[in-house]
Amino acid sequence: MEGGYAIQFTDELHGWVAGGRSVYRTVDGGITLEQIAGPDVPAGDIHFFDNDNGFVLSGHNIYSTTNGGKLLIRQCTINKAQLYEIHFTDSSHGWATGKGGFVYRYVKP
Repeated sequence: MEGGYAIQFTDELHGWVAGGRSVYRTVDGGITLEQIAGPDVPAGDIHFFDNDNGFVLSGHNIYSTTNGGKLLIRQCTINKAQLYEIHFTDSSHGWATGKGGFVYRYVKP
């Protein structure tokens, strides 16, 4: 794996790594990594609340998951700028930063 990566663990066993062109998860503390998206997904940032629920940034898209990343569901697409980072306070409210200093707000209807 090469390039800039985002990493997050919700406990000592469950974690995710995103970057390059893939997203991986581990359920054994990093001993093994399972690819959950890619190899053609331009992975960006990740934000998980617990072992099952979280968000994955990929290119211009923000995806949600309720099963640890086994299934990613596109929530929105922002084509105005390349996105760099996401942060969510809960499953309905989040923000993304993009090229040029843009800040986008996500509110689930």
